[in-house]
Amino acid sequence: MKTFALWALLCLAIGGLAAYQNHAIGLYTPSALEESQGEFNIGHRFYGAVNEDPIETFFGMNSGTNANVSYRHHLPLDLEAKLGYTSSGNQYELGVAWLLPFQILSIQTQADASLSWLDRPGSNDRTTDIGVYVSAQNEPLFNRLAFTVNAGYNTLYERIALGLGVNLKLLEKVSLLGEYYPLLDTAQGSQEAQALIGSHPTFSFGVKLDTYNHNFIFSLGNADNLSPGRLALGSYNKSDLHFGFNIKRRLSF
Repeated sequence: MKTFALWALLCLAIGGLAAYQNHAIGLYTPSALEESQGEFNIGHRFYGAVNEDPIETFFGMNSGTNANVSYRHHLPLDLEAKLGYTSSGNQYELGVAWLLPFQILSIQTQADASLSWLDRPGSNDRTTDIGVYVSAQNEPLFNRLAFTVNAGYNTLYERIALGLGVNLKLLEKVSLLGEYYPLLDTAQGSQEAQALIGSHPTFSFGVKLDTYNHNFIFSLGNADNLSPGRLALGSYNKSDLHFGFNIKRRLSF
């Protein structure tokens, strides 16, 4: 964990002055929504592996999907209101975010808090989860290279979650993305966490395409989860890759 923190600080520190937003595959990123703006997001991670019987399973797409639909809206005082639904766990979520009005070492920082209602792992009983996260991101170095760090805690899993992401701009509207979630002490956590903790760290990589008011992300990763809290629980496999995508649409009112 100390090594991860050192790398995270180093990555963020090499950035310049801030101007945002660089979306990530699964990580939270400091918001760039302006007054009277909102953003609609659709996310999918397919359960099947693209590198396992790709023809018969159509690259894993006919094995079902973990889907998410969400919306966030800018509020006064640099606040945001968020709501969403994720099919895995039949999870409903309400949240709020606050973009810090100042920079720390030229790094933009945002705090996120959410309340979720979902199925308890391994049963149909409903339970709740409170997630608290901090995301930090630097301005792209040479207008090309940006890093994102997430750190948070979920009351349901009783575990700290960490994630590190990189965004490399190839062209004006095309970027390569990568994310890594270290698997912390697997003996720690609640009974619900123990039922979900994998044996390998989670990683993903992909490409981001920007168009007018739209953002498309296509990715491959060794997990089918969508949120930092779940991704930080690790994966049961090391090399099976799951295809996913995110479509974001910014709205002005």
